[in-house]
Amino acid sequence: MLEAIKAARAECDLLVVSIHWGIEYAPAPRPEDVDLAHKMLEAGASAIIGHHPHVLQPVETYRTADQRNTVIVYSLGNFLSNQSRFYVEGLMPDKTGEPRDSLIVRFSAIKKDYGPGGIQVELGDFGILPVWTDNNNLARQSGRVKDPLIRPVLMDREIPALQSRLADLDKQAKTLAANNQQLTAEQKREYIEVEKQLGLLQHRREVLLDRTGDDYVIQPPPLAPKQ
Repeated sequence: MLEAIKAARAECDLLVVSIHWGIEYAPAPRPEDVDLAHKMLEAGASAIIGHHPHVLQPVETYRTADQRNTVIVYSLGNFLSNQSRFYVEGLMPDKTGEPRDSLIVRFSAIKKDYGPGGIQVELGDFGILPVWTDNNNLARQSGRVKDPLIRPVLMDREIPALQSRLADLDKQAKTLAANNQQLTAEQKREYIEVEKQLGLLQHRREVLLDRTGDDYVIQPPPLAPKQ
């Protein structure tokens, strides 16, 4: 493998290795995988993206002997799956929800001119986006919805939207209270659902970043305007 990486590196400016490895549901990489990752980077890889464990593992920055800044994402977690579909925040242990935690990774290949030193293509602008897999399995079981919905949610896009909606409902509640009135039954249900979803995402984000570190968290890209 290392010889293949050396050969591939000789043919390209920037080499990214995607590798299927590790132990299922293990929160950390095996020592032999850490060693292999370092050897692959020393052989010429610039980034290693791991998968297979179904849960997140740490992100590591590594500086090679030839002074290249490289990175290892030991496991991205599950981007889209039906695992942990019965997870309930606050009722089950955190680890039960781990198969619904994941990352989107973003980076650039940057060409740098070092003058007499030559031109090099380097890894740059590396960042991670925390993701939660939304799954309406429990709502379907209770009959509240009919169609299944499984989708990845960008936490740092969804959390501000939920906070904004909760603030709107709080404002309405205060205005109504000033007139001795209350939110409607539907608004009360929405308030509870929004607050629960907000608490869920805030907690899962904390759990996720405790595993990966928050050094590389970036803001999600803006949504395209609706046509």
